[in-house]
Amino acid sequence: MIYASIINSVQTKFQPGWEYFKHHNYADQIEYELDKELSPDTKYILPMFYCHETLYDQQKWIDETNSFLMFYKEFINQKNVYPIVVDILEANANIKQNVSQLKCDKRFDLITADRNNSTWNLENINCHFANFWGYKMPAHEYPIEYIPNRVYINLNNVARYHRCELLQQLIDADLLKKGWNTFGDKFDNYKWYAIDKPNNSIHKTKFDVLDIDNLKNANPNGVVPVDHCKQSFIYIATETLIDNDRMFFSEKVYKPISIGMPFMVLGNCGTLAVLKEEGYRTFDEWIDESYDLNLPIDERISIIIKNIQMLDKLDLQKLRKEMMPNIRHNQNVYRSYHQQPNNVRKRIEEVCQQRLL
Repeated sequence: MIYASIINSVQTKFQPGWEYFKHHNYADQIEYELDKELSPDTKYILPMFYCHETLYDQQKWIDETNSFLMFYKEFINQKNVYPIVVDILEANANIKQNVSQLKCDKRFDLITADRNNSTWNLENINCHFANFWGYKMPAHEYPIEYIPNRVYINLNNVARYHRCELLQQLIDADLLKKGWNTFGDKFDNYKWYAIDKPNNSIHKTKFDVLDIDNLKNANPNGVVPVDHCKQSFIYIATETLIDNDRMFFSEKVYKPISIGMPFMVLGNCGTLAVLKEEGYRTFDEWIDESYDLNLPIDERISIIIKNIQMLDKLDLQKLRKEMMPNIRHNQNVYRSYHQQPNNVRKRIEEVCQQRLL
């Protein structure tokens, strides 16, 4: 049987390499493989991980990857060897420009977390989507119990601008105590919001401490504070990205779906439409979901604020019962997806099989 052998390159020396490929990250792995006799019946995949945000890091990655491709040019140019760039953490904004600068003599593949990759037109590069984050949250069998206490729950770790703006509008509308709100300021991003809006109240506000004492030293991407979710009517998922150029879902989209809660998602414009395309149901029968349209971020957040104010006046136990068919449906869709093999590994295997045709 012809199969794919994954050889680790020098770009894979960080922990997610093990998680994506179940393969040790040894810098000398490729030399070890080259010392052996390579089988002509084996497809060899060289993953090159892209995980860089600053312009300096991006250029460094381009330079190092090009050096790698040049050093192993003879090996890479063999018919049964295929380089693959893997960008599945945050759908990096400059990935298209950066991979286009790679000096590879043969067509190669890019696996990305950006659902919009089908619109890209990259010379000599095949683009594929993989949903790594769709596996982070365990699939609950039943919706969590609803014990009315707060209108919403709003969990924040990295203090991205839109998360700060949401918190500030909640403070201004006197809605902070209507929900659970966490704020960790991991990576010290709050300072950028403070520069733009120096009169904000975030720095002098005491936020909730739920299941994790120090969010700056944690990355709770596979868990939620279940007890506090039970006490909340709706889950506000503040995604990583909110721009119009990408369509990226992290685990944050799937957290309320997996545990069985209604939700609002502050993410890339059009997120709710994509969720519907993937079989999920949203809650436009009960709340204004125009916050998901291409509007200025303060206007989008203002619609979310009005939804919370509206919900605060309703019988939420009755409303939750009305929403339950959608909630259960979403859990079933997520559970069905979650039972499939890891999407990233599966995608790479599919790429390999396409090469066999």
